[in-house]
Amino acid sequence: MPYEAKTDWKYDDIVTEKDLNRIEQGIKDAFEKEILKPRMYKATDDGPLYPNGISIFYFELGISDGWPVNNGQVMTVRTNVNRIIQIVSETNTVTPVQRTWTRRWSNQEKSWSEFRELETTTGSKEKADAALAAAKQYTDDNNNAKILPARSFKASDEGTLYPKGMTFFWMDGGKDDGWPANNGQVVTWYLAGNRLNQIFFETDIRSQRIWTRRWSSTSNIWSDWLETETTIGSQEKADVALAAAKAYTNENAVFKNGDAVIAGMLSMSKNDGPHLQFVGATSAFGEWYVNNERKGWVGVGNRNEPSTVRLTSEVGPLVMQSVKDEVHIHGTKGVFLEGRRVVAELDMVKQSVVDGKGLVAEAINGKGGGPVSAYNTFPELAAGVRNISTGGIIQFTGYKEVKFDWGETGKGSFDLFTAPAKARTLVIYRSATYGGLTVYNNGSLGSYARLVVRNTSAQTFIIHGLTKNREDDFMNSVRIQLNLNKSTRMAYLTYGASRGTDIAFAYTEVLIPNTFNLEQELTFFLETEKLPDSNNNSGWVSVGARDVGLIYT
Repeated sequence: MPYEAKTDWKYDDIVTEKDLNRIEQGIKDAFEKEILKPRMYKATDDGPLYPNGISIFYFELGISDGWPVNNGQVMTVRTNVNRIIQIVSETNTVTPVQRTWTRRWSNQEKSWSEFRELETTTGSKEKADAALAAAKQYTDDNNNAKILPARSFKASDEGTLYPKGMTFFWMDGGKDDGWPANNGQVVTWYLAGNRLNQIFFETDIRSQRIWTRRWSSTSNIWSDWLETETTIGSQEKADVALAAAKAYTNENAVFKNGDAVIAGMLSMSKNDGPHLQFVGATSAFGEWYVNNERKGWVGVGNRNEPSTVRLTSEVGPLVMQSVKDEVHIHGTKGVFLEGRRVVAELDMVKQSVVDGKGLVAEAINGKGGGPVSAYNTFPELAAGVRNISTGGIIQFTGYKEVKFDWGETGKGSFDLFTAPAKARTLVIYRSATYGGLTVYNNGSLGSYARLVVRNTSAQTFIIHGLTKNREDDFMNSVRIQLNLNKSTRMAYLTYGASRGTDIAFAYTEVLIPNTFNLEQELTFFLETEKLPDSNNNSGWVSVGARDVGLIYT
């Protein structure tokens, strides 16, 4: 007689001697197929190490190898790496009951399940007899059940009002008192604190429903009633669900030549990992139709390219969209658009932008708008462009003078004009026929009159003017004009000069030291000071300006 396998075991199924005899006969029939050496495997060895099919080996001292007993034999049934089960049978003839265990290999978790010992009818009956005896003994020792008068409590009464131990009472019209049914019996177990449970048995012979609830001494409240299910009720609900499923299938599914057409929505549900498979020998793909027109397809649609998966739109645009997050496209060997590698093209664009920014930065620096470089942002480069000077003119009109005469002492100054920081070349000129700057010094020793420049950091540098250092000596400079070049840090001056009775036009060059910051706003001003007169050492000092201007570029 061929072996008939039972493949619908449930966790709580009872194994009978008939089942064990059938299993053992199957083992005996298959034993010749794959008999392994004794102690071929330890219990900790992974399931995929076992051969396919049915294999058998026996062991001694099995507990040291992780098996549940010392003496036994192991039958392993392996269909594939996801379907591996084991049965361990004890072979110790001294043991009154020959025990049996089962376990299963999980390839997803890469581990065996725990060994589960199977129960025999004899063992089950022994346990039941022992439990019955213990229950009887407990009842004899602790019988404190009390039968209370009908309707002793309402359902809303606190649990702590019930007497300790087990109590019973019955009722009719129970719904008026908050019970789940009108006619019923209430059984209450009250030991202490949170150990208070209640069962309501409906006594209506047509339904005979049962509810349970529990009292919480922490929250001082009953839990909601939970209605228990009977096997008859459960079967009735299953029958109703099955009938509804069949009716829905008959209404919405049409089978033609092995193909299924679903008129409604196809929904797949599973606790973990529902999936849809398309299996074909040379191609496998899904088509999308709207109003009987094919709009596109996805899958392996070209049998000549069985390793290429395509997502294709045949009518309108193809849109990939993530409503709440990014869209990621990855390719081990690159991502291509119109035959061009996207990342490489983007890198080329980025490098081209960096190179272009470098050229722009070089031009900005050459025009005095910097310093900037290729690593500056576009707004920073734009600021550099705006910083390039386009030139301007600042006028000083009229006449102004600071003078200290014979017998006077004091000092004074006044600003002429301020050039912007971005200006590179500055020229002071006379804008009228008799205009210009005048510096005159005929005071006592130490007196001065001079043209000075000051930056934003309050640094000053004397461009023209001398301090008197000997008697009977004076200096008079008129119509002073200046050309200052920031790049060369040179100031070029022309002026009409006289020392004593000698008068002539002069030209001089002044090198501005590197310690003076020229890259700031520059203010030109005149200043003078006269010290007290002394014997044979008296005179006057003055500085003045008439109709002069500043041109900057």
